[in-house]
Parts: sequence; C-alpha cells; structure tokens
Amino acid sequence: MKTLEINCSGEKHKIKLSPKGKLIFLNHNIKEFKSEEILESVSGEKSPNNCYRFWKFWKEWNVENLLNEFYSQELIKIIDKIEITKIKRYIKEGKDK
Repeated sequence: MKTLEINCSGEKHKIKLSPKGKLIFLNHNIKEFKSEEILESVSGEKSPNNCYRFWKFWKEWNVENLLNEFYSQELIKIIDKIEITKIKRYIKEGKDK
C-alpha cells in the first residue's frame, strides 16, 4: 500500500492508496468531505482543506489539478501506474470485441 503525505491545516496528513486505487485518509473521514463539498458548492469558494481537495480531484480523476497542487515523485508514479493499467484494459477490451 502506497502512502502520500500532504499539508493540510498546517499539519502533515497521510493518505494511503490501496492496490486497487482506493484512498484511505488517516486524518479525515468521508462524511467530513461530503460536508466540505456542500459548503464549497453553496459558498462558491475553494475549500482550504487540502485532504478534501485531493479526494475531490482523485474522485474526478483531475490529474492536472492533482499534480499542480500536490506534486510529488510518488504521486507521479501512482498516476502513471493507474494510467498504464487503464490503457492496458482499454487495449484488452478492444481486442475482445
């Protein structure tokens, strides 16, 4: 399991990534992120919670924002591995048709 550290609320927070791409936040829970999502949509302002922002970009698979805001060599490796897996799956599905 891969672990990333990001700055959130002035502290280092850890995010674990399962082999299947599931995010596990050690310092937050999904209910917090859902509340943050509502606040962000109502206020129209960008949330200051970096863990929420990482979760949101990951959920939307917004690679550009992930890399712009949370750049690290480890994140690049993770994204590359996922993209390669997606390409292989796409090629395999194309051959199966």
